[in-house]
Amino acid sequence: MLPITRLIITIQQQDDLRLPVHAGSMLRGAFGMALKKLACITRHKDCTTCPLYRSCAYTQIFETPPPISDNPLTRQTANPYVIQVPEMGSRLIEAGETWQFGFNLVGKAIDQLPLIVYAWQRACEGGFSKAQSRAKLISVHQGELLAYQANSTLNIVKEQVAPRSYGKTTVLRFTSPLRLQHDGQIVLLREELTASLLLMTLARRVQKLTDLHSHDQPKLDFCHLKKQAELIELDTSTLQRMDITRYSNRQQQLIELDGLMGDIVLNGNVSDFSELLSLGEHIHVGKTATHGLGRYIINPE
Repeated sequence: MLPITRLIITIQQQDDLRLPVHAGSMLRGAFGMALKKLACITRHKDCTTCPLYRSCAYTQIFETPPPISDNPLTRQTANPYVIQVPEMGSRLIEAGETWQFGFNLVGKAIDQLPLIVYAWQRACEGGFSKAQSRAKLISVHQGELLAYQANSTLNIVKEQVAPRSYGKTTVLRFTSPLRLQHDGQIVLLREELTASLLLMTLARRVQKLTDLHSHDQPKLDFCHLKKQAELIELDTSTLQRMDITRYSNRQQQLIELDGLMGDIVLNGNVSDFSELLSLGEHIHVGKTATHGLGRYIINPE
């Protein structure tokens, strides 16, 4: 299993902040800009042309280089972090108010936590959204452990997510839009969703993160997993399409982030996927997972 660190970041607004419907892109943009200013020493505009491209802390965390390969299928990449945003929905956070969001790190990126915390501190100072609403980093918690507080040292603990035991029915409640890709298109009709598509997408994500960001690189048995996934049936009757957009500073345009939200019920034996499903709660599944999309809760009460 991939080692992970699950963090809760608490900040206090110094200016009013209007949170968008989904705040993941806003947070990611502020974090990435601050991280690059701290880590980049060559000031290349295009990271891929930089001589430090494959060793820079910024690219390793925020723009992970793909593996060197002639096979385009193996040149896909995955960044070792996930932003777990506040509850979906636009709202105003007034100056003086505190708020929180989750930030999960995977594998080797955990060792960069001091730099990452400093980047969040700088991101807060630079401000969020187009209005550049300034904030202050108050604390970083790892569960009950205070990992960071202003003017204090860092405490870092790597976790191993324990797999659960599952019955014949497993519910995955998606609290942010699920964006699964099939034949080059995002699946937006619940009738087109299959257990194989969902579970194998999760398996490939775990394997890619393992290959790129873990010192140990065990290989999943995809043939076996595929056969098992095809035996599982889905109930997607409560899924609803959710249409959201984000603004891309790089592309200077709005980007659609449409996906499916609600419950997916897995009917069948998921024991071969127990570790993957448990890990998936923290690394999410599908496109744009680092922004916080594709987040689910297993068997919610």
